Amino acid sequence: MLDNENTDRKYATSSDVQAAIEQLGLSPAHKVHRAARVLMGGSEYQDPSELLDEAVKRCMQAAAGQPGRPWPLDVPFEAYLIKSMEGLASDSRDSWYQRNRVAIESLALEGQSADDVLGELDRHVPSVEDALIEVEERGRRENEAEANIARIKAHFADKPAVTNLIEGKLADLSAAETREMFDMTQTEYDSAHRAYRRGLEQLFADGGKR
Repeated sequence: MLDNENTDRKYATSSDVQAAIEQLGLSPAHKVHRAARVLMGGSEYQDPSELLDEAVKRCMQAAAGQPGRPWPLDVPFEAYLIKSMEGLASDSRDSWYQRNRVAIESLALEGQSADDVLGELDRHVPSVEDALIEVEERGRRENEAEANIARIKAHFADKPAVTNLIEGKLADLSAAETREMFDMTQTEYDSAHRAYRRGLEQLFADGGKR
């Protein structure tokens, strides 16, 4: 069920999603594919198409009334897909399993898989109490971070180039990757970065109490 504040938003139907996919084309050269290639780094996704397909699948599921990620029609489909892929890749990178799988694979003996090693390490799993404390603390930090991000985005809402730069930073992209994703020239990027720095200094000049 949608939150009360979102009840007035209109979300895509299955036909809306299908039409948007056909309109975008989503060829390997498309910006969304390039974004997937950048965003999948460090996640379980091994191919840009895999990450993009998962984002589209979640969208289609939500449009069909199943659990998924609904597409608000007031958000451009391209931007929605990139944000959805960012969330999927971030969730994957944040999982204990994914963060440790590469290291665990290096510990495996010949003939063993990472799953075999994980089975041997079960006794090292934190207690339920420790896990709950960690989740609570992480939730507090995430809430604070989300509040600050919302303030920053609102401050630069009328500056699309700076907004793109912020999205790049949130996706942990390099300057070159941000320019590629948002089709920015070096001059446009540098100008946006200067505006971003000036805006942050203004926004947090009094310790962020504005």
